[in-house]
Amino acid sequence: MLAEYMAGRDVAELARCLAELDMPFFNHEFVKQTVELAFEQVQAGITRSSHRDHREQDKLWLHLLTCLSSITHQQQPSPSRRMCTFARHACRWRNLIVSDKTHSLLPILQASAVDSLSSLLSSLSSMGSLSATQMTKGFLRIKGRLDEEAIDFGPLAQETFGRLVTRGTKEGWLSIDPEA
Repeated sequence: MLAEYMAGRDVAELARCLAELDMPFFNHEFVKQTVELAFEQVQAGITRSSHRDHREQDKLWLHLLTCLSSITHQQQPSPSRRMCTFARHACRWRNLIVSDKTHSLLPILQASAVDSLSSLLSSLSSMGSLSATQMTKGFLRIKGRLDEEAIDFGPLAQETFGRLVTRGTKEGWLSIDPEA
């Protein structure tokens, strides 16, 4: 259901599907899966950004290494040694650039995931498709597994969870203590 929602962004259709399931005892699991989807979106955004940066940087490094290898007529130190040293430093610098670029995108990735999925949960709550009890139970299930979620989805899972809880309590569709 969530994959279908993400493709079309039709909240009414998702609410209809939840009603058709006629399994309100399952709705807390739907909430849990929605929070995990936020974790996945943040992690996927980081991965996509990192791969894109790597491809662009790889072209630059290949060009630089080609230029360096063409300077073989100098003998101090040996050309292969110069190239290896340069390649080693270039790879370190490349990784630093990629991680810095990706790190600067984290707030944007998190805000986007939190905005889209908290909006979804808020809409489903106001439509009556999800009750406050189901919301709370779903969030508490994630909270009890946050350490495991951080292993599965990366260290930003805890921060993303905190942002979702804060937003939900501020907007009134979630009633758990963000600090507890």
